[in-house]
Amino acid sequence: MAIKKREVVAFVGDNGSGKTTFFKLLMGILRPQKGSIIAGDRTIRSINDSAGAMGLLFQNPDEQLFASTVKEEILLGPQHLNRICDYEEIMARFDLKRYESSHPHTLSKGERQKVAFASIAAARPEIIILDEPTTGLDEKSWSGLMDYTCSLVKDDVTILFSTHNMKVADRYANRIITLDKGKVIRDEVSKN
Repeated sequence: MAIKKREVVAFVGDNGSGKTTFFKLLMGILRPQKGSIIAGDRTIRSINDSAGAMGLLFQNPDEQLFASTVKEEILLGPQHLNRICDYEEIMARFDLKRYESSHPHTLSKGERQKVAFASIAAARPEIIILDEPTTGLDEKSWSGLMDYTCSLVKDDVTILFSTHNMKVADRYANRIITLDKGKVIRDEVSKN
């Protein structure tokens, strides 16, 4: 499979079809049994190879939130990567300013999801991977998140996301890949 820069690709399929596993392989969290993963000019063998170039929003935000405050969580990636972050813009974009001093785990699941995504956006990766990004969010929240994410394509960002919601896939993706038992069974241009 090849994905081009600036594509917005939705991965769909039943639970257990391989969407999350595929994303973890892309990030270097898991290693492929055969073949190789190449992102731009990088061969991905471990998470160290994807650091900074890719950002993954896990399906469960609790798997990636570990700072003591929302502010620390948002600034962690940019500080470690020595990247400039427009902190105020990120906080406003994700409507998180009122939670700035809160511990992320005291927030609702939807708010934790927003914090996790804001921390990825703040680090400005070239590839953003969203595993079920609409989970725990109402339509206004997920559409805002997806609108913002897809707007990053203009900055040469590639977007990959998984979803069970075909409304989301059809609305945002320019390509939809269907997985079944770890195999691509359909790869088609979206109708949007």
